Amino acid sequence: MGTIRAHTAGEYVTMINLFTVNPRDQLGLTRVQLGDMYWYGKHQPGALSANFHRSLDGVRFFNYGQWRSAQALEEGRRTPEFQQHLRNYRYFDMSPDPHLYEVVMTTRGAPLEIRWPSPVLVTLRVDTVERARQEALVALLREELASEVEGRVGAALHRALDGERVAVYTQWRGEAELEAALATAGQRTFQERAASLARATDFRRYEVSGTSED
Repeated sequence: MGTIRAHTAGEYVTMINLFTVNPRDQLGLTRVQLGDMYWYGKHQPGALSANFHRSLDGVRFFNYGQWRSAQALEEGRRTPEFQQHLRNYRYFDMSPDPHLYEVVMTTRGAPLEIRWPSPVLVTLRVDTVERARQEALVALLREELASEVEGRVGAALHRALDGERVAVYTQWRGEAELEAALATAGQRTFQERAASLARATDFRRYEVSGTSED
């Protein structure tokens, strides 16, 4: 069983690459990512871990990767092995959207463990935001995540280093618990406040489909 821990120790940067994908290609893309990470990712200086998630609606896929630094990631991208990794994408109908983040908060101040196989339901919320409003949205999300929510196993709040994204990775016990949380008056108020700050929001349900630590 592979386990990856998201925390706020400042020891790494997080790369969340959110792919839009044709549903017929989602599983194949997952397998290519996993295969490449086993032989490529583990041998790159500064590459710490990666794990992969498929959206339940079939149209998204994301890689949650941890690197020692942004410089280490850039150096890894220049290698022949990474260029071959990119060439493997030509077989799929998809588009990537990678951004570098730092973890700014985890619920209860505890590391968030990402495992495969995993019984939890994952949601990823990615907000596109004007740079001048990023900190206001981060503050609002901190406030929301500080409260205890029935059925929420844990969450990690991320700030994009370019100032243009905010992302929240959350684990839930199941679909019923997620739906109950979304239906509360407090959640509706939060969504209205967040919508006033974000230019766009992508919120979907995912399953963990693999990790480089397997």
